[in-house]
Amino acid sequence: MLRKPTSSVADVSENIVVSLSEVRRLNQLTSDMLTLARTGSNMTQLDPKMVDIENFIKEVIEPYSEIAASKKRKFAEEIDIKGKMVIDTRRVHQLIVILLDNALKYTEAKDLIKIKARREKNNLVIEVADNGRGISAEAKKHVFDRFYREEKSGNRSTG
Repeated sequence: MLRKPTSSVADVSENIVVSLSEVRRLNQLTSDMLTLARTGSNMTQLDPKMVDIENFIKEVIEPYSEIAASKKRKFAEEIDIKGKMVIDTRRVHQLIVILLDNALKYTEAKDLIKIKARREKNNLVIEVADNGRGISAEAKKHVFDRFYREEKSGNRSTG
């Protein structure tokens, strides 16, 4: 809406719907994280559903391609999946958002963020690559530790 201040609400209603959907998803994510933190457990209940996987992934990444463009980053996608798969849409959506959000935070203007998705046997493989600063060898040991951050400063630009 800020990029098109003369547009009517009807003209940007699709963007508003996407934004509201993201707010709901983030609210659920916050609730899930609080539950996880309270229980001290790594157990997460999955909710598998049959979905058209290509459409699902394209819907998830669409707002991020727009964000990348607004931040002067190049965005490329290679979604090579046809048909349906059984996935937990909320968890896969969460995973893609985390990966793309990190790529956007740590990639400089004019650099490339690339997302690939493919099926290997009955597995969904998602790759996000960027030209960001990367992760130190020491931090790689902690990649799967809950709530671990390499940067301890709490820098406002990276959250």
